[in-house]
Amino acid sequence: MFSFIGRILLGAFFIGVGSGQLSDPKKALAYAKSKAVWKPEIVVPFASYLLIISGFTIILGLPFLWFAKAFLIPFLIIVNYTMHAFWKETGKSKETELLFFMYNCALIGALLTL
Repeated sequence: MFSFIGRILLGAFFIGVGSGQLSDPKKALAYAKSKAVWKPEIVVPFASYLLIISGFTIILGLPFLWFAKAFLIPFLIIVNYTMHAFWKETGKSKETELLFFMYNCALIGALLTL
């Protein structure tokens, strides 16, 4: 039962992030552009939809978990390296990016436990 509740919470998180990016595309695109993301006008919506789909697959559980893990773990690693590179920042930006970096590390850990 706790495992199911955990999957609902984790899946809802990814659905919420993807939905949030789609609901305010200008903000998501501006942030991606500021981090020099390749083709952000394509990558951001694509990633947003895959976050939503992955969130639903986590909630549904087996046999769909492989999809969420196959997409989300590499995605979070890439996002950490490209967008949350705290080692390149200074001041408040460094603290913020470190927080997001660690946040994504925790999400990777949660995905690995599924």
